[in-house]
Amino acid sequence: MTKISERGIVMTGESVRGIRELQKTETRRVAKPQPPPCLLNEAMIAHDPASPSGFSYISDEYDDFLLKCPWGKVGDRLYVKEVWSPGCQQDLVDQDLRGIVYQADYTEPSPLGWKSNRFMFKWASRMYLTITDIHPEHLQDISWEEVWNEGVRSAAFHNLPLHLPLILEDSVRRYLISAFASYWDSLRKSPYLWDNDPVVWAIKFYLSSIYVNGEWHDKSDNQEPLGWFSRSPGQVYPGSSG
Repeated sequence: MTKISERGIVMTGESVRGIRELQKTETRRVAKPQPPPCLLNEAMIAHDPASPSGFSYISDEYDDFLLKCPWGKVGDRLYVKEVWSPGCQQDLVDQDLRGIVYQADYTEPSPLGWKSNRFMFKWASRMYLTITDIHPEHLQDISWEEVWNEGVRSAAFHNLPLHLPLILEDSVRRYLISAFASYWDSLRKSPYLWDNDPVVWAIKFYLSSIYVNGEWHDKSDNQEPLGWFSRSPGQVYPGSSG
């Protein structure tokens, strides 16, 4: 039986809301180290397709370059690390998930101050993602459909029909790619900007577990939504006024 591993993955508040609302089912992360420049246009092949823990470049002019995947393999789980805060100091002592609040749900300051998503404890995470596909690719290889699955959307496009006239479809595609490029650059620095077309890990997933209202909601596949309701951003803390 294949062992399922769990790793933490940092998400912004916007990404957390997209995952919670089932609008974000993909993410891309910079591959480190980047392949040598002479290999950037070479083909990438998996060492073991059944367990892609490493990918290599094949080149006649350079020794094989191993690109190790830090995110796991298909079937592994990622627990979401987001900006958070304990409701009180005792919550940290007791590791009590019921007292944790998350910045993605609120617009007002946390009573105890927000804590970085990078330093979130695993026990404080409320979301688990199951990987359905993971592979390396160049950032600019992303399609507009994949941009949509990254959660980069506009209210103006929510009700578009499945099949669009070619002229309108091209416009929408260009808009979505441009929006994703801007969003990507807002979160990263050189040399990993859009125009540099870095190699990234493209990770597809589904939300397999979420903690809401004191209960865990689980599912075993990505076909049907979970039975929870989302709190609206800006909701006040329990017991507070306004």
